[in-house]
Amino acid sequence: MAIRQASMADYSGIKSLWELNGKYVDWMMNRKAIENKMNMWPGLFLVDEEQGNIVAVAVGGFEGQFGNIGHLAVHTGFQGQGRAKSLIAEIEKRLKEKGALTCYVLTKEAEYFKALGFSGVPETFLTKRL
Repeated sequence: MAIRQASMADYSGIKSLWELNGKYVDWMMNRKAIENKMNMWPGLFLVDEEQGNIVAVAVGGFEGQFGNIGHLAVHTGFQGQGRAKSLIAEIEKRLKEKGALTCYVLTKEAEYFKALGFSGVPETFLTKRL
């Protein structure tokens, strides 16, 4: 495992990974959107590399006392090796260093995150594309 900050040079590998996992959404993961995320939250857009290939990705965000984790994907050939867990732990560590008190995640994999200590809240999360 080689976790590091992503750069725009990694974009095609990251995009391919999201596409492989069925998680790519053009309007929020296109090149410009990703560049904005990297600039807005430096140090929180992480990849895991294996022999020069991106095999996992996770994006953290920080707003005041709240942190968030999203866009998590692990290549199917590398799942079950603790890569997602390691990326999440590294983002959590970096969020704590920035002063985050709470971290939230929007996911379809709720049971996975519950096993990592996340808990549900009785609220509805709504979005609106602007």
